[in-house]
Amino acid sequence: MKTNHEQLKRLVQTIFAKAGCEALEAERIAYHLVEANLAGHDSHGVIRVSYYIDYLRNDMVRANQSMNVVFETDVLAVVDGNLGFGQVIGEQAMQLGINKAERHGVAIVALRNCGHLGRIGDWPEMASRAGKASLHFVNTSGFGLLVAPFGGIDRRLSANPIAAGIPVADGSPIILDISTCAIAEGKIKVAFNKGTRVPQNCILDADGNPAGAFFTSMGGPSATAVPIDIGGKHVAKTGLVGAQLPQPSTSRKRIGRRRPSKYQNITD
Repeated sequence: MKTNHEQLKRLVQTIFAKAGCEALEAERIAYHLVEANLAGHDSHGVIRVSYYIDYLRNDMVRANQSMNVVFETDVLAVVDGNLGFGQVIGEQAMQLGINKAERHGVAIVALRNCGHLGRIGDWPEMASRAGKASLHFVNTSGFGLLVAPFGGIDRRLSANPIAAGIPVADGSPIILDISTCAIAEGKIKVAFNKGTRVPQNCILDADGNPAGAFFTSMGGPSATAVPIDIGGKHVAKTGLVGAQLPQPSTSRKRIGRRRPSKYQNITD
C-alpha cells in the first residue's frame, strides 16, 4: 500500500494527539517518524508508532515533558528528559548544545531519562543545519538487550548507535549513522513484517550459529544480533555528546552461554 507522506504525517500526529500529546509534541513525533521513512530507514519510521503508544500506556514514556538542566557550565550540560518523547527532548537537548557551541566554540551535552530518540542521524543533521559538526554516542542504559557479546549467545548488550555529522558549504552534510551491532533491531522488525530474510551472519540462531533466516518470532533466541567488528576490535558503549547516560545498576549479570567451539580460541 502506498500513501502520501503528508497524509501519513497527519495520521500519526492525530494518533499521538488522541493519546494525550499536545499539538506541537504530536507534530514533532510525526515529523521525525515519517522523515525516517522518507530517508529510507523504515526501521525508525512509523513502524514505531504502536511501540511508542505502548510505552506511553505503561509509563515508560510520558507526554508533554520538557528537559531539566541538572548540571551546566559554559560548554557542558547534563540534562534530564523526565521520560519525555525522544523526538521532543532530543530537539531541546540539541538546541542547548548548538547554542553553547555558537557562543563558546564547543559543547558537550549528556541526556538521560529520555524516551526512544528515533533515528539518531536526525541529530547530526540538526547540528549540520546550524553549521556545526557533531558526534553522538547513545547508551540505552540496559534497555533493549538485543546483542550477544563476542563469543557469546545470549543477549547482553544494547545496540548503542553512533552518529556524526559534518556540514558542507553549499551542499548536503556528511552524515554517519550506525549501530554497534551487525543489524539494527528495527530492521529485524521490518523484515518480520515483510516476511523477508535479514542478511546472512547478522543474527544468531538458538545454538549460536550465524543465520539469516526469516523470523517467525521476535521473542526467541533466534533474534539475537551479533556485534560489528572494526579492525578486529568489537565496539563498546560510551556516553558523551547527545548521549543517554547509563543508570547505576545494583545487579550483576552473567555473560551467558558461549557460542560453539569454532568461535573459541584454538590451543591445539
